[in-house]
Amino acid sequence: MAIRLGKMVRTLAAGSLVAYATILNASVVVNQSALFGLTPAQVRFLVVNNGVSATNSNNGPQGASQALSFLQFDPTLGTLTGVTISFMTTFNATSNLFVTERANDSAPPVFFADGSLSFKLSGTSLIPDQLSSQAVSANCGFPNPVLSTATCSDNQSISGNFNSSISGASLAPFIGSGNLALTAELSDTLAPRVAPDNGTGYSDNATMEGTLIGSWDGSVSVAYTYDVPPTPAPEPVTLYLLAAGLGGIVFYRRRRALVR
Repeated sequence: MAIRLGKMVRTLAAGSLVAYATILNASVVVNQSALFGLTPAQVRFLVVNNGVSATNSNNGPQGASQALSFLQFDPTLGTLTGVTISFMTTFNATSNLFVTERANDSAPPVFFADGSLSFKLSGTSLIPDQLSSQAVSANCGFPNPVLSTATCSDNQSISGNFNSSISGASLAPFIGSGNLALTAELSDTLAPRVAPDNGTGYSDNATMEGTLIGSWDGSVSVAYTYDVPPTPAPEPVTLYLLAAGLGGIVFYRRRRALVR
């Protein structure tokens, strides 16, 4: 019985130390997130070639951006030890092409509407710019030769993800009582092309029309990891643990004396 009681006292004391150590070494993660959705205006080109000269009306590139606001880390919470910026996003784009080829072209080329999307997540000096781009191209052609006016059309679509995580940035800009901003930007471009090129960039006696619509959306999160300031156990609890430990030791010694 005396041995078991001694073990109980030692276990109680060890448990108290473990609990106290947990309070001292607590680390906390606070996460903020913001959503965004970008769809620039449609990009459109129109190429008209009458066999003498060509005109190209192109309203690209088109772009859109959105500011994402986050709270800075409140230093009264503890000591900031790390910042992680993560984003999970998706993109979509469709390139369309419509061509009218007039008669008497003995070797018509293949026609293309080459589109591209460029993504950018930036925060001035807060983080390195996060960049990516995607290409999508529609194309169509005609049999040789073209004996009468003919048309062709095509459309191509792409979709996917642009995800990443950044850590190890300087902590100082993230600490304070204000806001910090990141910016998501999307730019769409579309250009006509023929292959082989007849020297003017466009096929004689043909009209080309192309359109592109793109989108980019998702979420961005900023996670702060910080250490909580050391917090001693509440005084009543400390006194109780001390009294319980001393009482257990006294009882243990008296019990051993009676046994002898």
